[in-house]
Amino acid sequence: AFDTPETIYFLDLDEETGEVVGTVRFNSTLNPHLLSEVFHGLCSASVPRSPYIWEATRYITDTQRYPDWQNARSRARLALALNEYALDNNIKQMSWLTTVPLYRKMNKLWSTSPLGLPEYFEDDDNTYVAAISTFSRRASRILTQRLGAIIEFEPTASDKPTQRA
Repeated sequence: AFDTPETIYFLDLDEETGEVVGTVRFNSTLNPHLLSEVFHGLCSASVPRSPYIWEATRYITDTQRYPDWQNARSRARLALALNEYALDNNIKQMSWLTTVPLYRKMNKLWSTSPLGLPEYFEDDDNTYVAAISTFSRRASRILTQRLGAIIEFEPTASDKPTQRA
């Protein structure tokens, strides 16, 4: 329902197989979107709508098929692509629905505020919070540094990262 011709998709592909490791979907908040139509109850006030605020959803990586180091790299690449695209296109903020642990992590990257109180969902045994985050050049620098550190690792036969000399 929220996959439209205006939707922007970011994909992180496995360099060897070309298969998708991670993805994120980016939609204008001026159109119906997941937060406005499905999860509006998680916002204490009205759902943010602006040409300068876009919604990020389906920020996922394939944790079943890829090791932790590759998923971490994929999440960082996707966040960097999202941040750079937003900065280049005059998009100031993103609204999103996330788990509380990821909210805490992302608050270290982007200035992030909750849009309402967290809510527990029994279906997947997670607590979610609707949030709004502000894109920044600082976030791009942090992500670039993280990617540099992650790229310094390569998998061994047991898929545990080892640092290259």
